[in-house]
Amino acid sequence: MPRHRFITPVGQAHDEGVRLIDREADPDDGWDAVYSDTGIVTQLDDGDTDVRRAAGDYTSSASQPSMVADLLRWLDPEPGHRVLEVGTGWTCVLLSHLVGEGGVTSVEVDPAVAGQAAGNLREAGVHPHLIVGDGAAGCPERAPFDRVHVTCGVRV
Repeated sequence: MPRHRFITPVGQAHDEGVRLIDREADPDDGWDAVYSDTGIVTQLDDGDTDVRRAAGDYTSSASQPSMVADLLRWLDPEPGHRVLEVGTGWTCVLLSHLVGEGGVTSVEVDPAVAGQAAGNLREAGVHPHLIVGDGAAGCPERAPFDRVHVTCGVRV
């Protein structure tokens, strides 16, 4: 699955420490980071802080691919399952292929991230049910779900 579609051109790679990646300024490093086993922060402070600044609250990211694989293995989704995903992104593509896109309902709290993800999902050729809202509220009108997959931060 095309992970690069779900990662902004500029981000913070979390491999051996935290470092800035910029696929336009240094394409080789940027593409290597995107297609390595690296978590990448794509948004700070709900988009209010430029990710180049390297300081702020992480509010959107692309999880490390090996972690995504582990979480999906533990989730054990099967074709025909109904899955609620909280935090829309690259994993939504994977879940759509595993269970069938009609079985995936994905909730994203950030309207800008949700809009970008919706476009990326269309480009990837999948069309799950997408909601902009608080994942804690779920989606009662599409319940019950066989599985719930959550990759989001929680503020207290």
